[in-house]
Amino acid sequence: MKTYFLFLFLIFSQFIFSQGIVIDHRNTDLSQIPDVYLTKAKANLKIRYFRRSHGSQVDIGGMAAIRRFSLANSTKYDFNKTGSGGALFLSTQTSAEPWNSLDIENATWVAITRSYLDNAANAQINVIMWAWSSDFYKCSAQQYVDDMEMLIGEYGPGGSKNRAVPVTFVFQTACGQRTAERNVLVFAKNDSIRQHCIDYNRILFDFNDIECYDPNGNYFGDGTGTNNETYTNIRRLNDDMAYTSSSPGGSVYPECRNWAIDWMTANSNSELTKLSADNICQSCEHSQGVFEGETKDNARLHCVLKGCAAWSLWATLAGWNNPNPTGVQENGKVENTELKNYPNPFTNNTLIEYSLKENAKVKLEIWNSNGQLIKVLVDKNQSIGNYQIPAEIAANKGIYYYTLEVNGIRTAKKMIKL
Repeated sequence: MKTYFLFLFLIFSQFIFSQGIVIDHRNTDLSQIPDVYLTKAKANLKIRYFRRSHGSQVDIGGMAAIRRFSLANSTKYDFNKTGSGGALFLSTQTSAEPWNSLDIENATWVAITRSYLDNAANAQINVIMWAWSSDFYKCSAQQYVDDMEMLIGEYGPGGSKNRAVPVTFVFQTACGQRTAERNVLVFAKNDSIRQHCIDYNRILFDFNDIECYDPNGNYFGDGTGTNNETYTNIRRLNDDMAYTSSSPGGSVYPECRNWAIDWMTANSNSELTKLSADNICQSCEHSQGVFEGETKDNARLHCVLKGCAAWSLWATLAGWNNPNPTGVQENGKVENTELKNYPNPFTNNTLIEYSLKENAKVKLEIWNSNGQLIKVLVDKNQSIGNYQIPAEIAANKGIYYYTLEVNGIRTAKKMIKL
């Protein structure tokens, strides 16, 4: 038996990450995921996902729609609660169990997690993810991240529980609300969770961020400024993707639009729109569109995007070197390296500077705000020293990222083309 658990540890420990990963709206393109990592995810991940109705948008909504879309998808993106038939092992509650979520079970979710992981029947579980529901605004984000860190210290690699199969814990942000009073709390709490994951190199499924962007990268969330860092109630995005289209009123509903419905209407032939059709995405809780009680689930697009992002998450946990620059700290410094560019903002040309304090394998790349690679500037071994790399971007104005990978450690900086 000890030999068996040692074998499991050697298999699963490779999926425990030392660097932070953020899965957000820039991780919703299924075509970017190599098939080999979908196969590895299905072969090696054993996931337990605790959620209520909002959290079900990921699996019962988006992932099920992707699987249902075609015969090829039914195998390629298959999942079930036991991993049978070569499917992804994604365990959720049975019909006899309560629908748990972080805010509803706020006082007991840690105990529920411990009880689940201490059960010998769940010894092979190597990923745990909890979702929030609509009462997030009442809860303490600090208590949440503290509790997550406590569980990581117990069940993660080297944890005090000495678990044979260490567990990767995935953090999650929460959906928006329908009033300014709630949304200002949700905005701040979500932002603190993001910052914690950046500071402590954790894994984050940014549920809220996926709700804030349409597939073209247009922002509909509640932030302003270059990094959407300041709350405003101008849009007041609701959890069904409705937002105010003019000056703030007393509710999210007066003079509102819905970015999911608008995008699907304007892109009726898109595969994303077809995935969001009611016969494909058959369930997308809290997605009635503009008004609660209107045509059921007519804003399903955001559930499909969450399902796409979920597969990006599973593939990344299975070892995919996800190229998306949102998965690294944007702090201007990586181990043994300094990184900056000037001018910033710029018109067509900028100069990227970095210094190496050791000989290293270096890769310098530029990405657009949708996570698409624009160009590779450097990909070679370099010696200790200071480097200045000219970068010309002929593409449209907007936000771009440049990522520097040094001996496998990567960081990103943002730059703006005027």
